[in-house]
Amino acid sequence: MEEEKKLISEEDKIYDIVTHYPEVKERLLSLSKKFQKLNNPLVFNTVAKITTVRKAAEVGKIYINEMLYQLNDAIGLGNKFLEEKKKAIFNKTIHSNTSETSREKKEWLSKGSNFPIFDFIEKDEPFQDILQIAQNTEKGNGFIILRPFEPIPIIGYLNTLGFEHYTEQEGEKRFKIYFYRSEEKI
Repeated sequence: MEEEKKLISEEDKIYDIVTHYPEVKERLLSLSKKFQKLNNPLVFNTVAKITTVRKAAEVGKIYINEMLYQLNDAIGLGNKFLEEKKKAIFNKTIHSNTSETSREKKEWLSKGSNFPIFDFIEKDEPFQDILQIAQNTEKGNGFIILRPFEPIPIIGYLNTLGFEHYTEQEGEKRFKIYFYRSEEKI
């Protein structure tokens, strides 16, 4: 009987993950050249035993949530990780009332007329598409998404990636959300 897989967390040790899920090693190697050291048995059997996912992400200069997504995706739990992350962000942003601060005018909004617009009015689950757009957006640039509601979980998640946002309501079921990367990619 196959053991049920559990989500990889930021405190898990690289050695334990790769030993338990060998398929993760190839994903790690593809994320950063710095992880090539895992091919050295001495490094793998010493350093990897004390290195957490969080520390490995710092060493590889990879945003921790991207690292966690990639590792979980390698074991077939990428979607589960995203769902858990969306729930956590949704719960956090509901309590911090993000939508109120999004209505404040931002200095960078004057650049908004040059931002590309992505229409997700009709798309049920655009999280992956929006995440891909965000990952390709450099500091000082932005983009706009159109949604039938204000996507609080997406806003909260992109905030953790260094984005600011501004929301305009253009009718009962049409929201225009501006995203601007104010910080470097982590």
